[in-house]
Amino acid sequence: MSRPPLVRMGLGVLRQRLSGAPRPINVMISLTDRCSRRCDYCAIPDRRSPEPNTVQLLELLTELRRGGVHRVGFWGGEPLIRKDIGELLAHTRDLGLWTSMVSNGDLVPLRRDALTKLDHLLLSLDGRAEAHDRQRGPGSHAKVLDALAVARELGLGAWTLTVLTRHNLQDLPWLVELAEGSGHKAAFQVLHHPEALDDGRGQTLAPSRASLLRALRFLLDARRRGRPVANSRRQLQHLLRWTELGRPPTWMDPASPPCAAGTLFINIDTNGQMAPCSLLVGASGLPNVLDGGYQAALQGLPPPPCNQCVATAFTEYNLLFRLDPGVIADWVRDW
Repeated sequence: MSRPPLVRMGLGVLRQRLSGAPRPINVMISLTDRCSRRCDYCAIPDRRSPEPNTVQLLELLTELRRGGVHRVGFWGGEPLIRKDIGELLAHTRDLGLWTSMVSNGDLVPLRRDALTKLDHLLLSLDGRAEAHDRQRGPGSHAKVLDALAVARELGLGAWTLTVLTRHNLQDLPWLVELAEGSGHKAAFQVLHHPEALDDGRGQTLAPSRASLLRALRFLLDARRRGRPVANSRRQLQHLLRWTELGRPPTWMDPASPPCAAGTLFINIDTNGQMAPCSLLVGASGLPNVLDGGYQAALQGLPPPPCNQCVATAFTEYNLLFRLDPGVIADWVRDW
């Protein structure tokens, strides 16, 4: 299992602070809107955005590495649905980029060769079969468990990723126990997609504030006890405070440190549009990396209109890139 380049990323943070100019070290790239599933809280497959071709993506990845990027995360849609995924992963490996991917697991057994070039796999798993299949389609639960088994056979680092909804909070103990028995980590996130990606569907699945608070307290207690919860303690504490205050998905607080979105991490959408993060996909005035290249798009990227949010990954990035000792310690222990 390959460890993320935490030291190199830390040096990248320091270089960016010294220069003051945007210099992302982490980039998320949506490879496709196509997907083998139609999940209740996701409208991405309905967008049918034009996709960059293989040559465009290979050139983009090379530009990212030249620009100081150390980690690339592929998502979609379902990234494994692309026929060129093996070529893309081989190129990231050759460039020295640490690469992760979010997948629903359907195609993992058919993409074994390609996945040997991947550093980390995140498999969407929403709970036991009843809850998972209800939200992602019949038979999808069994395929995720098969994908986990394939990842173990390949020696590939894999975590499960669970979106917390009103249908699966009762399954959190089972998910943590599964991780303990299988030797992986279990990551959790709250509903946070913007309307451009969920068409407003997410809110129909949102749990009550009281039940979400209970779930987050369970996860924080599990993390403190050393159980295989991937979220850092500080990140779970942030989600607890956010839920207690009933804030909207994004928030501008003048007293809080600036968010690193657009500076140390960015998102590139399926159609090539660059956004500070995926919560801002579909915003007006976004540059496109396919028009003038990565550096030109980065220079034209508008700053985010917020500096705090409920999105699990972005909170974790901000805490890590602020060199928070507790978060760094949790990441070192995780890997």
